[in-house]
Amino acid sequence: MISTELLEHVRDWRRVVSNFKRVLKPGGGLLITTRSRGFPYHAYPHDFWRYELADMRAIFSDFEIETLTPDSGSPGVLLKARKPAAFMENETSGHQLFSIVRGRVERDVSDESIRIFHRRGRVQRRVRAPERLCRRVRDRLR
Repeated sequence: MISTELLEHVRDWRRVVSNFKRVLKPGGGLLITTRSRGFPYHAYPHDFWRYELADMRAIFSDFEIETLTPDSGSPGVLLKARKPAAFMENETSGHQLFSIVRGRVERDVSDESIRIFHRRGRVQRRVRAPERLCRRVRDRLR
């Protein structure tokens, strides 16, 4: 199973990871790439989490990890793991990740946090809008 650049965009990452683990047959392989702290916000359509090597090691401690390495090009993680024959899913409900929405390590992201984050982004875009308009007009006049 391959998942590239998906997990940071999923609000309920625990459910997705649990489903990955559930559908793989024993001996099945899993390849995941995802973003780490330092990678900018990129909502397509949402962006919630950043994963570090230690996070992936903890989340997939019930798998046989074959490769766990940072992305060489930009802040991110590459995980290659295999589901063991005697598999027992570990508990992740207490695990916290860095939330791009909250700017700190969190267990979950609330609806209110998301609203505040997007409202703050709209205000920043409005503040910069006149500057962008001036630049666009200036570029067209050249």
